[in-house]
Amino acid sequence: MDVAGRARRIRIRLFDRDIYLSLRLLLATVAVVLIPVTGSLLAYARLSADAVQAEAFRSLRTSVQMGKNNLDYRLDQIEVSSLAILTSVYPALNSDADTAGQMAEYTEMSRLMMDYVGKNMITKLRLYVPDAKVYSHQRDTFYSLKELEGTEFSPLRIGTYWLPTHGIALSFGEKPIDAITCETAISSATDYSRIVGVLFVDIAVAQIDKMLAAGIGPDESLFLVDADGTILSHPDTARIGTVAFSGAGAPSFAEALSGSGAAEVDGRSMLYAYSRLEAADWFVVMTEPQSRVSSAGFLSLDLVRLLLLLVVLVSLVAAVLLIYRMVVGSTFQRLNTAIGELERENRDPTEPPEPPGRRTARREDPSSLFTLERNTDRMIRMIHTLLDRQYKNQIAAHRFHMQALQAQINPHFLYNTLDVIKWMIADGERDDSIWMVNALSKYFQLSISKGKDIVRLRDEIGLTRTYLGIMQKRFKNVFEVSIEIEPALEDCLIPKLSLQPLVENALLHGILYCEKPERLLSIRAARLRDDVVLSVEDNGSGIPEETLRSIREGTVVGKNYGISNVRERLELFGAGEDGFSIESTVDVGTCVTLRFPLRRVEEPSR
Repeated sequence: MDVAGRARRIRIRLFDRDIYLSLRLLLATVAVVLIPVTGSLLAYARLSADAVQAEAFRSLRTSVQMGKNNLDYRLDQIEVSSLAILTSVYPALNSDADTAGQMAEYTEMSRLMMDYVGKNMITKLRLYVPDAKVYSHQRDTFYSLKELEGTEFSPLRIGTYWLPTHGIALSFGEKPIDAITCETAISSATDYSRIVGVLFVDIAVAQIDKMLAAGIGPDESLFLVDADGTILSHPDTARIGTVAFSGAGAPSFAEALSGSGAAEVDGRSMLYAYSRLEAADWFVVMTEPQSRVSSAGFLSLDLVRLLLLLVVLVSLVAAVLLIYRMVVGSTFQRLNTAIGELERENRDPTEPPEPPGRRTARREDPSSLFTLERNTDRMIRMIHTLLDRQYKNQIAAHRFHMQALQAQINPHFLYNTLDVIKWMIADGERDDSIWMVNALSKYFQLSISKGKDIVRLRDEIGLTRTYLGIMQKRFKNVFEVSIEIEPALEDCLIPKLSLQPLVENALLHGILYCEKPERLLSIRAARLRDDVVLSVEDNGSGIPEETLRSIREGTVVGKNYGISNVRERLELFGAGEDGFSIESTVDVGTCVTLRFPLRRVEEPSR
């Protein structure tokens, strides 16, 4: 093994060792510092969140209790007011006064009831009296007891009851409002089982919401529900009549007088607390988003949190610096060394040696990023030089290959033409043989093309015309030639000697030795988008299917030597896989088509 290879293997082993040591160091840092610190941080966050959530529940329960006490007091005052009103109107409800006396009762009771409206959140009073009273059809404050028959209030009950949220009209023709009602019935003085009056004390839900909303934050809600969880009052009036909680965690109000927990409300996780009223089987409920509690829990002890985060950050920075020093620094050093070796191996012998001072400066810090950047820039320039040199070598190789193919065609054609001249001399055709020699001389003069491998189409056509003149002279004009070239294509470029071999094959293997009375050779050139399409077609004997398949696959040599030569020249010219095609039918003829890029100025083949 050479010294360079041994050194390269040693560097690879050293690099693998550094990677292994760096990974062990990183794992040790994670195990010793990051895992315990992260665990402590998570435990702290959990304990902090639990503590804040417990505090949130305590605050909710306190707010609920304050709202419950306030509402209980208001409802109790309403019940007291209801009994006081019924006590005052009791004699009138049991009297048998005449019309004048009843009108006096009406005036006195109206004044009394007007005094209570607006006190203790009372929005409206409705007194249902016996139908015999003349004022029972007043339908503003006084109503007939018969109107309650067949409604949700029938049968009537003696005592005081609270009715859930329903709509009432404050006066005739107005839009109903949401209200809860205290219903109190009083019996007859002579027949305890007969009810002589029912008082409805209506309280607007908006009054209850206003009372409960005092001191509540923007994300908090304090509202009223019945034992089934249906909302009776809520700051969001659209939720009145809907179920407050649904899904996992929803409280069961019928099972406890108070409680707290977490549940889903409209897709949001909410904390809640509730407590039952004394006056009715209703509950005061308060909710707030759990996200507020979670955020507050994690950020409650800022100093401890910052210290823990600082330890984690310092540990990570220390680990990164150590890994950088052990891996990245050594990697830079190896890259700089490898670039230096590559530069020395590919240095141009004609280039003057680098000054010693510059080499010394480069070795000052081989593990620095600045050195790597500078060496990378030099390596890019070196690679550019190598690629340019390789490109020029490829151009030279392609040109040499084209010239070699041309050298193969010229002797082949020369042999065939000299053979023709030989037979003309043997037949005593002196003048014709002289013409043939002059034509051959002109042909080779044209084929030289001043040493160019790529020529204009008009030059290639001129060369082909000279060749066809030679062949027509030899074979006594037994065939006709048709040449159709678009004038705009005469200056386009084409590989030299791409057309003549195809014409030669068409003559020798197509029309010269067939038995058809009319023998025609057609040469056409046309433009197809950005390509030139050149075709050579004859109406000769055609090619058998098996031979045709071999020609397309490029496996036939010998008599089809010219075709394979032309195909290879087209590939060097950049025609691609579709640059050559051949179609033939036995006893019908053959058509060879060349397709190559349209070029109007000489360009180097790539």
